[in-house]
Amino acid sequence: MKESFHHIVTALMVACSVASLVIVAKQNLFGAGGTRRPAVEKISDASQFASRGYILGDGRSPNKIVLFSDFQCPFCAKVMHVLDSLQESGTSVSVVLRHVPSVSHPRASLLASAFECGAAQAEPTALARALFSIANAATDSAIFDVAVSTGVADSAKFAVCMDSEEVRVVLRRDSLDAARLKVVGTPTLLIGDIRANGLPTPDSLAAYVQRIRGTHGSAAP
Repeated sequence: MKESFHHIVTALMVACSVASLVIVAKQNLFGAGGTRRPAVEKISDASQFASRGYILGDGRSPNKIVLFSDFQCPFCAKVMHVLDSLQESGTSVSVVLRHVPSVSHPRASLLASAFECGAAQAEPTALARALFSIANAATDSAIFDVAVSTGVADSAKFAVCMDSEEVRVVLRRDSLDAARLKVVGTPTLLIGDIRANGLPTPDSLAAYVQRIRGTHGSAAP
């Protein structure tokens, strides 16, 4: 009887130890809200990836972030909220949007095409937000309605663009740049010369941006 009791106590102690290790590992990998913390790496030639793509936010800001994104990626949509928090704190950022539509997201390429074709006429930030908002119901008619509601005046030109070689070239260009940067998932951000894989917290993104501002000297907020 004592031996059985001893075995039970030992098993419970082992189980508790394993559970503790799991909790510690989870805390190391994830933030307080269960969001995966981004892995970071310094990139020596990061500036070349910011030279193409439409800009979201304050296009005049020297605090430039390149966002490799997928309109059907829920964490990419959350990045927009993180950027909002940064702007509300008084730190302006200029976000260059690049596309890495996943093959597992059936409408991601179409949404990326809609952004590229629509942003030629509409305000890019408003268009991006609207496309994220319909990601789970991205029918052709919903995409068209979003384009028109955000400022696309020439719907015929938009429709032609959506099926053009020009927009396919843009998406291929972004995919090639993502491959060169070794992007393995979305969102991936380039903040100055730092690559962050995953969803950053507002505080960590603010710290990265502060680092960019330090390289600019007395850059405007």
